[in-house]
Amino acid sequence: MTAVSQTTAKTAVGKDRVANMAAARAADESFREALYFLGNILDRQWDLGRQVVVGWCSTANGIQVLFVPNHRLSEALADHQHLLIGSRHVDADTMATMAQIFGKKPVSLTLPTVAGGRAITSADIETVVEKYCIKKIDSRAAVLFDIVKFGIYPPLEQVMQLNNLQYSINFAQTALVQHGINCKTSRSPTGDGFYVWNTKPGLDGDLDLFQFMVLVLAENAVAHYKGKGNTVPQLRTCFHIGSNFEYNQVDVLAPTIVSYIVGDLTINMSRMIDKALPGQILIGSFIKALNGEAIMEDNGLKRINAPIFMSLAQRRVKLLSDLVPSGERVNDISLYLTGIKGTGENYNVKRYRIRDKHGKSHNAFNAKLNIALSDERKIFIGLRDNDLAEFDAEPSVLDLSGDWEP
Repeated sequence: MTAVSQTTAKTAVGKDRVANMAAARAADESFREALYFLGNILDRQWDLGRQVVVGWCSTANGIQVLFVPNHRLSEALADHQHLLIGSRHVDADTMATMAQIFGKKPVSLTLPTVAGGRAITSADIETVVEKYCIKKIDSRAAVLFDIVKFGIYPPLEQVMQLNNLQYSINFAQTALVQHGINCKTSRSPTGDGFYVWNTKPGLDGDLDLFQFMVLVLAENAVAHYKGKGNTVPQLRTCFHIGSNFEYNQVDVLAPTIVSYIVGDLTINMSRMIDKALPGQILIGSFIKALNGEAIMEDNGLKRINAPIFMSLAQRRVKLLSDLVPSGERVNDISLYLTGIKGTGENYNVKRYRIRDKHGKSHNAFNAKLNIALSDERKIFIGLRDNDLAEFDAEPSVLDLSGDWEP
């Protein structure tokens, strides 16, 4: 091949490459426009939040989406909350059943064609649709970070404390991602702090969130050594697993979506945190059913309780000892539930019954977290058993070898 022909061939290859890149960009743009088009249609049906999506199914020409007004949703869900669990993508038979239950007809939508032959998948549609849904989660972990005596501080210090807590939360999530742990958290404000939860389901997601909580507390504790005035908040913290509903607040005037959770989980946590002492870490007493977690089920376990969960969490927390919160390198992290020494090598934890202002009981454990820094300094987070004299709760010794309920 002559030099001229080689140059011509290289030019042709270059043009083809440029053309392919342009076609790929056009396909991507067309794909985004298609999803935006779908979102606009759903937004009009959503009607500023008057209606909620309860399901959608694929059709020959596109999709069908079932919207239900809020008042009708609450009337029907007393006996049909299971319809809010899991994906909103259903088959045609289930769609017909749902339409009958709610007394509404689904809306038929034709999906736009995407340039370049790229297909809009069910997962793509689900991502758009779920913004307009209410989901029920039977078992999910959440953390409640509450700033102690928040209301007594002047507004500027309140802002600084909330901002400092948000930094600790952002640090923890970033650090986990850098360690290859996909802990994608959402948060909602409480006024004095935040609820935080992991959107990843299952036991792994719950354990990842526990690691996240440990990192937040570590960052906050180290910052206390370096902070001045009241810029670094003192926290009381609660970790719990339970059921809840999740919904999205869609801002009609701006392209933002904020998730919120409400339900038994958040109610129990807020009642427990009301009685928690400054600096205390509470772990709710829970039973979690396992669903396909092979490692645990291979050991004959179909469900785990809070102490077993803590033993699993301890192993994972050890992996975080090379992190650097607030510029301090960590040598070791240890955590445990407090209690009393039994006979021999036995150790029994204490469980506390907390009675709220409504007379209802909530069981919880007291947790302790110790961090050893690289220069042999130690940071102690949480309260010891003998620090709980003012804790307004009824203690009882729990024999971990027995079968017990939360």
